[in-house]
Amino acid sequence: MFFATPEQKNNPLMYVDSLIDYADFYRKNDIKIPSAQQIATAAAKDWQQRDRIAQLTVGATAVSGLVALAGTAPALAGWILANPDKAVQTGLITAETGAAIASGAIHQAR
Repeated sequence: MFFATPEQKNNPLMYVDSLIDYADFYRKNDIKIPSAQQIATAAAKDWQQRDRIAQLTVGATAVSGLVALAGTAPALAGWILANPDKAVQTGLITAETGAAIASGAIHQAR
């Protein structure tokens, strides 16, 4: 399988010799040969788009995980109210909130 190195991907002059060989083909088919600057600009745009897609993919993964866990919120809240000391130890709530739960100031609606 062909693999282009990063240097090859970023080298707009890599195939400049072949442009001379195929100039007649380009001319007959009214294909415009891009300049080195146009190739470099297109490569940079491609890299930026791929980077943005990668960022969005990571974000989508995080959002889907949160959505999947959202259904556990009521059970988690019930566990915290039943076990304030353990919830404080795990870092789910602050010590002040744990004390308020233990004192009865915060309780589950009846």
